[in-house]
Amino acid sequence: MSQSETKSETAEKRNQPTLVELRQQQKHQQIIDAALNVFVRDGFAAARTDAIAEQAGVAKGTLYLYFDSKEAIFREAIRTRILPVVHQMRDLSEQFDGSAEELLRFQIGNFYRRVIGSDRIQILRLMLAEGSRFPDIAQYYFENVIQVGMQTLRRTVELGIESGEFRRPASDLYPLSIAGPALMTGILRVVFDQHQKISLEQAFESHLDMVLHALRKP
Repeated sequence: MSQSETKSETAEKRNQPTLVELRQQQKHQQIIDAALNVFVRDGFAAARTDAIAEQAGVAKGTLYLYFDSKEAIFREAIRTRILPVVHQMRDLSEQFDGSAEELLRFQIGNFYRRVIGSDRIQILRLMLAEGSRFPDIAQYYFENVIQVGMQTLRRTVELGIESGEFRRPASDLYPLSIAGPALMTGILRVVFDQHQKISLEQAFESHLDMVLHALRKP
């Protein structure tokens, strides 16, 4: 084995988390998952940290070693559960070498699959129910999720305009119009899912059909 290979393996081992770090990461995620369950069950304002600790199977003191407040847990849930989805969409728009239509299809579909069709929908539920009462969390969500998402959609449409695939929309608010059907589907799933199940596949295809018909050049 060469010296360079030995150094590479040593660096790789050094970058791997230790058993203690893995346990800390697991506990960190365990608390976030438990907190989301309690927030949804009791409401964010009424949720108690001792109930979160009990749900997570940790002592209340242990919870405070990781988070100093309910707000910190909620913010971390947004950072670890929602931001990776948004950032993947953003990063792909900067690297994608296919058509703008293909990119838009993937971005919208990714939101349906990874947010609306997953347990991440609970974060949207909480934002709808509690966001106006906790402006700091609402601001964090707006700046890091909504604004980044809208900028990403704007960039995708601009790529389509530059390539000649799309026409330029009449209003600067078009990213909101593109995202609107997905957000409405999420709201319907959060509020009315027990009354009528919505086919996410059909909702996605209908959404994409409307958006592409609006954007394609005649």
